[in-house]
Amino acid sequence: MKRALLIGIGIIILAVAVGWGYLTYRQWTSYRTPIPKEAGSVIQISVDRLVWQLIRDNGWKTPSLSGRADTALSLTPGRMGIETPANLFVYTLPEFPADHYFGVVQVNDSVALFRALQPGTDKPGIRQNGITFFRMGRFTLGYHAGRAAFAFSAKGNKADTVQLSARLHQLLSGENMIPVSQSDFYPLRQQRTHVAWLGKWGRLGLDFEKGLIRLSGKLSVTPPADRSLVRPDFSAGNALSLWLNTGLDQVLEGQTYRIETHTLHGDSLLGYYRGGLALEWRGSTTQRDTTITYGYNDDFELEEQVTVVENTIPELVAAVNTDHVGLHGYLIRQGIITPGAPQLNRSVFPLYEVNIRPLGDTALHLYTGSTPLDSPPPGHASDVFYLRMNFRQLTDQQAVAIPAVYTAALNELEVFGRLTDTAAGRTGELLISGMLRMVADQGPSANSLTQLIGAMQAMP
Repeated sequence: MKRALLIGIGIIILAVAVGWGYLTYRQWTSYRTPIPKEAGSVIQISVDRLVWQLIRDNGWKTPSLSGRADTALSLTPGRMGIETPANLFVYTLPEFPADHYFGVVQVNDSVALFRALQPGTDKPGIRQNGITFFRMGRFTLGYHAGRAAFAFSAKGNKADTVQLSARLHQLLSGENMIPVSQSDFYPLRQQRTHVAWLGKWGRLGLDFEKGLIRLSGKLSVTPPADRSLVRPDFSAGNALSLWLNTGLDQVLEGQTYRIETHTLHGDSLLGYYRGGLALEWRGSTTQRDTTITYGYNDDFELEEQVTVVENTIPELVAAVNTDHVGLHGYLIRQGIITPGAPQLNRSVFPLYEVNIRPLGDTALHLYTGSTPLDSPPPGHASDVFYLRMNFRQLTDQQAVAIPAVYTAALNELEVFGRLTDTAAGRTGELLISGMLRMVADQGPSANSLTQLIGAMQAMP
């Protein structure tokens, strides 16, 4: 009996050791994946960690919003004929817009892949220079010899087709590539989050947990010019609250912004900015606008007809700490503000009227209501960044045309940012922490990734 027990324990230990060794080997080999030498930023999707998280949270079966019962493993690329990697690396490239992401995967069943890419049809993809291309809206994929290179536009921006095809061909050929383990992105190996982003601004990570998505990271920022400014104590009833008290050098420096026929220079704006930006979406308000039409009167004479229309719009309130006298004059010179009028030029922001006025001696106040509102009282001194979005309130606002289906799984986003004490020179480190809470329709124990996938299945 004792011998059998020892043998059983030995088998268990051996199985655990083999499993651990296999997973460790998969991780090690994944960092030998080639990526372009000129990649601007890299996103690492830890497939192994995600799959095990789904199994722990939901078991082997995960009910979806579409009414089907799928296994957790069906969320992996296996059913598409794609070899499931330990880590999938997706990257941006300098010659394409920042919303374009690229990657390469191994294919072990091309028939299954082609079937998944073209459901319900036997029409093959377009073949060029030995590569089979599939183009579906924002997604483009090129297949050759057991490998597939893909490109995806998050915002739907279109890239030049010839340039895109040439880049996918280069990714498949391995030209000008380097293993992740030999690149500047090798620190991704130290990240333990389900999704990790690493770029010139710093790093961010996402973890998909039960009922929420956890956000963490560290970004390089310019320390605030005035550290005495305190984050406002925003109302919990706001649909959106934003506080920012860091320098904007990295965002504005050297930039030029064109709005219709008007131009704003980032360096000029930096000269007036003193740090401290607060923005609130407090609900809805109404604005009156006039429309002019022409019609015939009783004498069949063409005459002008003026109609007053009441529009429901977001009630937005913003305050920025700035040299408001100098900034006000600059905005007038650039045509952003009409001389003598306390509003932004409607040609700049045609959606609705935005009023503008000085707030004390060192700030500028912008608001869409008929009368200015008091700024929220001071709150937390340690936060130099704060963002809160209540998706339920956003979709309930009459002034916003956001279909509820697009935020069906989302409840509230709250993010905090605090500066580290080890700022060097003009650059500091902003520690980011926050969470995106999901709705509880599937119960608080449902994994957030499962909820997101279910919500996407329900989209029209």
